[in-house]
Amino acid sequence: MSYSDAQERQLTAPWIRFEHCSAWDELLPQGYRRRYRRGEVIKRPGDPVEEVCLLREGSVKVVAVGRSGLQRTLWLMAPDSLLGEAALYDGKPYLHYIEALTDCTMIVFSAETMRTEIVPHHPDLVFFILSNLAHKSYIMSTQLEETLFLDAYTRVAKFLYAAASERLTHRENGSGVTITLSHTDIGELLGLHRVTVSHAIARMRREGILDPTTHAVILRDVAALKRVLINVVD
Repeated sequence: MSYSDAQERQLTAPWIRFEHCSAWDELLPQGYRRRYRRGEVIKRPGDPVEEVCLLREGSVKVVAVGRSGLQRTLWLMAPDSLLGEAALYDGKPYLHYIEALTDCTMIVFSAETMRTEIVPHHPDLVFFILSNLAHKSYIMSTQLEETLFLDAYTRVAKFLYAAASERLTHRENGSGVTITLSHTDIGELLGLHRVTVSHAIARMRREGILDPTTHAVILRDVAALKRVLINVVD
């Protein structure tokens, strides 16, 4: 099968990021600036929905936590994505933890401002809000399909291929692309145990896809990783 542009885009989940939307710029005075430090919890399950936050700088993660303490990172969010728009419109409290991955700056708009000033008078931003919601829905459906239909090795391979193209999770040097997430982080994003992720990564090192000389996850052969996916991802 050929690897189409649509299939390449499919591999970008679970990241949410958008190009800068200039329509927000004139509305910034209607909100206020709020800063968070790396590791700070921004929202918790049960928090009331009183505002929508536009992420301007930094990155955050959205995490689901079960009663047993098991947690899964649902997605990572980059600048110019929104927090709180889904909860705002379904009228329910937050369901997940939202944590700052880096130092972050947000512009915070009250729920009343969103409902009475921004949404009714700025149809271009309504499209942006709907796109943000659609992206989250797509990520969740993709994660469900992967859990049902792909084995653990393929899921890790698919993730690393996507991570190699994402500015949030990698850095490049002469020896390849270093994925700047731990085995635990990857496991939380994929719903896999850390040991399962480690076994998949060890196999890729043996196959020459990853650099076998270091404990870091350094992608040495992107083409080989892509070949792993060609017959299983459609």
